[in-house]
Amino acid sequence: MKLLDSNIVIDLARNEFSYLRDIYKEDNVFISEITRLEVLGFHRITPEQENYFKSVFSVVTLIPISTKIINVAIKPRKSYNLSVGDSIISATRNMCQSLQHGLYYS
Repeated sequence: MKLLDSNIVIDLARNEFSYLRDIYKEDNVFISEITRLEVLGFHRITPEQENYFKSVFSVVTLIPISTKIINVAIKPRKSYNLSVGDSIISATRNMCQSLQHGLYYS
């Protein structure tokens, strides 16, 4: 499983990383809804960039932000003073990895 955060999504839009864009075609690539918010909610995004990113988000699996993810995100946010977005990304990754290994978060 590959969970792409906003920095990766933005970097892959740059021409020098265009050769890596095939990652979006892989079955095991996911993006959190918080990443979609961070990227599309950027105040200086151009219409061309917005169209590009919307096309990216349409071809990958988006992981919704659930109550379970929020509950898991609280501890690293408190412990490491992470931003809300980074806490949610971290929790999403941890939950997805645990689910892959048959573990369950309640």
